[in-house]
Amino acid sequence: MTPHMVGQQPNWPERPQVVLVGNPRARRHEVTSAVAELERFLTGGTLADVAGVDLDGSLDLSSIKADLILNVGGDGSLLSLARRMHTNQIPVAGINFGKFGFLAEFEYEDFYDDLTAILTGYFQIRERSMIGGQLMRGETQVADTYALNDLVISRSHYSRIAQLEVWYDHHYCTNYHADGLILATPAGSTAHSLSAGGPILMPNMDAYVITPICPHTLTVRPLVVPAGPPIRVAVAYSDDRVALIADGQDTVEMELGDELIVYKPAQPFRLIRSGRRTFFETMRRKLNWAGHGNIRLPKQAATDPRTAIPEAEYHQEDTPHRDADEAAGK
Repeated sequence: MTPHMVGQQPNWPERPQVVLVGNPRARRHEVTSAVAELERFLTGGTLADVAGVDLDGSLDLSSIKADLILNVGGDGSLLSLARRMHTNQIPVAGINFGKFGFLAEFEYEDFYDDLTAILTGYFQIRERSMIGGQLMRGETQVADTYALNDLVISRSHYSRIAQLEVWYDHHYCTNYHADGLILATPAGSTAHSLSAGGPILMPNMDAYVITPICPHTLTVRPLVVPAGPPIRVAVAYSDDRVALIADGQDTVEMELGDELIVYKPAQPFRLIRSGRRTFFETMRRKLNWAGHGNIRLPKQAATDPRTAIPEAEYHQEDTPHRDADEAAGK
């Protein structure tokens, strides 16, 4: 067992069924080659069976029977994968062939060191809340969509400001006069919502962020609400097209009077973690969230899986200012 993988999953099958999913739109040759090599590794061994290979999005992941999905691609392919599984949320290990690697944190060059441990059930699972939305046009349901990051209601590039009426848990909140509205999960709080001025949520929080896009009133700020109670957003006014966008990928046109009923899906996204870094280390590495720049890791190194700092805990790190205060006896 590799030291990074902590704890064996209960009831893990002796020979798990594995699905290989690749997104060949970017780095096509590298992704297809990696998927082929992984397939050869699995079929030539005794630890797992290949239940399916999908390089074109044709596999029905909402009903497939499998124990594990190995996704070769970037974070965007994981967002698509989460929606495609819908209520059939199978544990996923993301092998990063993209840019950031927020979710797809395994690097292909080092992945085979971890793969045997994963196949024998030694890994960490982190559940990530998803967000669902039913688009209603009168009494007719036009769409029912899932998202791992966010649902966004956005006006077209050339239309005027939209008015979006928001209710939470059957209580009226306000009318947002804005270019749009972002409803983000904790995982999505570091994506579009962050760019629009929203807060960062810890990934294990059970909450959503409601973030207006360029609101007309400066005192209108993002709102964090508990996930669970329904959120209703109605298009109260727009002189042009408004669209509902799931994870920046799937788009449905909305009309005046349409309502989006936001709910919390019963099944979370189940992400296999490497155990090599904490949430805060990811923030420092991926968002250049380094503060003063001279960051010293705590004596209890976050990268040591045997003494790893849980995601829900925050340990204040020493900074030059803190060192100076201590030297002065403050």
